[in-house]
Amino acid sequence: RAEIERDVQVLNELDAQYGATLGITNDWNSVKTEWKSLSADLAGIESKASFVRHTQLIAHILHFMVSVADASGLTLDADMESHYMIDAVVNRISWEMEYLGQARALAVGLAARRAATTEEKVHLTGLLSVINNSNDSSDHALSVVTKVSPGARARLEPTYAAAQQAVRSYITHLQKHFQEAEAPEMSASEIFTVATQTIHQFVDLSQIVFQTLDERMALRIQNAQNHALLVGGFCAGLTLLAL
Repeated sequence: RAEIERDVQVLNELDAQYGATLGITNDWNSVKTEWKSLSADLAGIESKASFVRHTQLIAHILHFMVSVADASGLTLDADMESHYMIDAVVNRISWEMEYLGQARALAVGLAARRAATTEEKVHLTGLLSVINNSNDSSDHALSVVTKVSPGARARLEPTYAAAQQAVRSYITHLQKHFQEAEAPEMSASEIFTVATQTIHQFVDLSQIVFQTLDERMALRIQNAQNHALLVGGFCAGLTLLAL
């Protein structure tokens, strides 16, 4: 809770600097209002209602991320490396983590009851399909990045490989011990641990992609400034020659 409050404060400061320019302040205020309402109600709502509201809030946050990327022009970045890094973290990995979290909530509930209805198994099957498709999308975006940029490949590959290994193991556990089993064969704590470790691997991957992207953008800004100085100096010299 305290960590979330610190993150909100950081985002408030960023909004104060850039919100008006990007036109995102109203959207950010809407996200904050929704979070404050959920936070205030947490102690008095049932787990099912809590799950629904958390899912709605996360979807709102993820759509807000897309809005920020669109407003800043990052979505249509012309550089292939940075374009696919932005696509990976905004449109791919973030949603994959959400689907992994939804599967965790479902599996933990089934494990706690040591039972699963046909409807719940169908729901889990659907989530597994979405996770696989989402992971393929993330894999494609990051594969492009690592192909076009040897530097990014060296930076991303260890964490990228660890995340892929973790998600494959998680999917296998869900299939073997929940989807295919007559009754759940893992305890709630066991599947929660496996799921949370997987999600943390993707959090680490997102952070490294963001850091790499930030470094690339800073370098491009520096190069653009140097180019502007060179052009400005050249033009100034031509002006002097014309006098």
